[in-house]
This record gives sequence, structure tokens and C-alpha cells, in this order.
Amino acid sequence: MRFRLSLISALLLVAVARPARADFSLAIGVKYNPVNYTTPFSTTGSGAGGTELLSGWNTTNLNNYFGMFFLDGRLGFQLGLDLGYASRHDETTAVSKQDLSYTQFGFSLGGKFYITKPRGGHVSPYLFLDFYKYFASISTSATVPKGYEQFLAGLASPLGIDVAVGAEYFFTPGFSIGAEVLGLKYAYTDASYSTAPVGIGTVGTISQTNHYVTFYTGISLNYRFDIAVQVHAREAGDDNGGDDQPRPHRKKKDPTETPASSEPPPASPESVD
Repeated sequence: MRFRLSLISALLLVAVARPARADFSLAIGVKYNPVNYTTPFSTTGSGAGGTELLSGWNTTNLNNYFGMFFLDGRLGFQLGLDLGYASRHDETTAVSKQDLSYTQFGFSLGGKFYITKPRGGHVSPYLFLDFYKYFASISTSATVPKGYEQFLAGLASPLGIDVAVGAEYFFTPGFSIGAEVLGLKYAYTDASYSTAPVGIGTVGTISQTNHYVTFYTGISLNYRFDIAVQVHAREAGDDNGGDDQPRPHRKKKDPTETPASSEPPPASPESVD
């Protein structure tokens, strides 16, 4: 039993004295989806006022990302950001004027797993998955029912998921071009508002729920660089910089002290009787 405890203690001391090393890669990239196999559809048809919202996904594309990869670059986590703004001024007559503005912000959190280790001059297939959410804001100077602007903004703020299978060719260990050969995009929106009173004590409510499904193909440019971090662990309270052996204490030299001669003392003369 004592031998086992001694062996475990020795292994723990070796683990503490040995520096730990953490290697990972930072990545940035851009993605473009040129092909949609299907047109997004909604369970309730067109949006309010005959406008087909989110059609073609022209305003909800997370095109850039920041990532971090581990396990020899095979497993990574990504953060995507998207920001859009538009404004318009309509003036048909001197009296009829209208100002419109639209702001949209979206983000995504996802991961990518390479089936084979990424290497320069090789192709690495991968699986991709992410979740995204958009927030939209719409304002107009026109007279509209109360809550109608928030209703349209809610229909333009999808919550969804992307699933894709693709591959990347690495020209170098840090630069690659990829293609999501087959991707599936799903989005969900829900909004409602109360209309103006139709009669005395009567208020109508309009609600709409949309489900969008799109198959897509995308291409991407990716760049990554390695980060190596070396961590030294030592016992708490050890001020010797991790040295296991204590440093010997040196006595301060007294300047008035006469140094001892290194020559041996002279031999005493022999007495002659």
C-alpha cells in the first residue's frame, strides 16, 4: 500500500513540475451563398401587406466569421456577425412624403468538424452546424396602425439553424478555399399586433407564424494561424521560480576580514641534540 502511495505521489510531482502546453488556432473567413435550390416558403403565405419577407435570403446572410480550432485543427467553434441598414425617402407630391428606415443585426454560434486532419495540399471534408438569430427594427413616418412596425420587424427577425456538408482544399496549413456542397437552412418567425377598433369595444388581432426551409450551396475563403501557449505549474508558496532544489544561503563577506592563506604552514625545525 505504501509503495502505491509513493508511486502516485511521484507521478503527481512529475506532472506538476512538467510544463503544460495548449495549442489552438484562430480563424477568420468569409462565406457566400450563390445558389438556393428552393424558394423559401411560409405556412401562412405572404407577409403583411402582400410583401414576401425573407424571400431569397438577401438580407439574412451571415457572410463573415471568427473561429477557434482545437484537436490538431479538426474541431472548431465559430461566431458569425451580420449588420444591415437601409433608408428611403418617398415624395410623390409636395404634401405626400414618407421616410422609411430598416436596421438588422444577426449573429450565429456554431461548430465545424473535419473528418480528416487539415493539411497543406490536401482536401478535408467537414460537417457544419450553427444556430442563428436576427433582430430587426423598422420605422416609418407614415400613419400605420399601432404595433404594425413591430409586427413587420418581428417577421424579419428569424430564429434558425444551418446544417451543411462540405469540403475544403488547403493550399497551405493556414489558407483554404471551401464549398458547402449541400446545406439546409431553416428559420422561424412569429409576430402579432392589435388593429384599430372596428366598432365600439371591438379590437381585432392579427397574428402570423412563418416557417422557411431552403437548400443552399456556398463557397468560403478561410485563413487560420496557430497559437501556442506554454504554462508552468509549481507548488503554491514556491518562490524559487519552479526549481525543486533550494538555493544555498551565501554568507555575506566581511571586508575587514583577512583572507586565509592557501599556503601550508612552515614545518617546525627539528631540534639537534
